[in-house]
Amino acid sequence: MRRTAGRAGVTVERIETEPMTAEEYRLAVTALAALINQWKHPEDNPSNHQKKAA
Repeated sequence: MRRTAGRAGVTVERIETEPMTAEEYRLAVTALAALINQWKHPEDNPSNHQKKAA
């Protein structure tokens, strides 16, 4: 299924998927949750520059 270009001007030609094991799925969900948390609460996650200065 081809989609029209989005805000970034990117067109997705196709999406290929691979089956995951239960452990791979658990790790992927955990990583996604951590990324969402960092995105929603940036003040709780100092940048690398702030970490190096400490």
